[in-house]
Amino acid sequence: MPFYRIFRGMPDAGELVELFADEPHFATENGVFVLGDARELIKRLPARSVDHVITDPPWGLGMDRYDRVSALYELEEDLVRVTGPDAWLVMYSQPQALPKAFRLRKFRYVWMLVRIFYRTYGQSPVGYVAHAPVLVFRKGNPRVHYKRVDVLVSDELPIIQTKLYDPQFKPTMTTATLLQMFTAPGDVVLDPFAGLGSIPLVCDLFGRRWVAFEINPRKFEVARDFIVERKFYPVNEDRKKEKGRARPAKTLAEWFPAPLRI
Repeated sequence: MPFYRIFRGMPDAGELVELFADEPHFATENGVFVLGDARELIKRLPARSVDHVITDPPWGLGMDRYDRVSALYELEEDLVRVTGPDAWLVMYSQPQALPKAFRLRKFRYVWMLVRIFYRTYGQSPVGYVAHAPVLVFRKGNPRVHYKRVDVLVSDELPIIQTKLYDPQFKPTMTTATLLQMFTAPGDVVLDPFAGLGSIPLVCDLFGRRWVAFEINPRKFEVARDFIVERKFYPVNEDRKKEKGRARPAKTLAEWFPAPLRI
């Protein structure tokens, strides 16, 4: 056990709940899920109260009205504050969002994992998309608990017995693999952009303590059903209504601007 955890002690699930008792929330034996803006809620977490961060942050891809990448950048200073001296920051991402991830300044880039799909799920400037990146950053020198190949299968654990049809619900089998690689049982995992709750759900299943924030009230309610009730159902129709009119797809010229002519 790291010395700083022996010296200070990490919060248990009950202590995590107490920190947010006056905010809309739900809790399990392992963690607490809080409704609100992560940029405000994270201020309540004590320094070095979290072991690692695993999340699917907003990348500004038009997923919903809260999808602003600026929220990730504004949170970085507090992510450094609340994590221990050796911590992982693991983020689900998309190929077109990669340049945005490297604007982070406090965490050091380590590697990119690739999660592969059984079929294509969209178009790209060069064809069709059948993979998505998972970006690994670090603070200090955290340990890889279980080394694996850097290609992951994007699939669900057997607890999911229905297709959810929503890209914001990250695949539970993939998240379980990330927990195996980068965390240990009993670690405290923070997900500041918890969405539909797939990451805290997997933390709960595999004995990781967790704290999750979500700003969208509808997603908060769905996450309660998923995590507390273990009641899973398709949510894509709600997301489509909330998203409204989709952004038009970028043309090849927009992806690759013409070189400057002199």
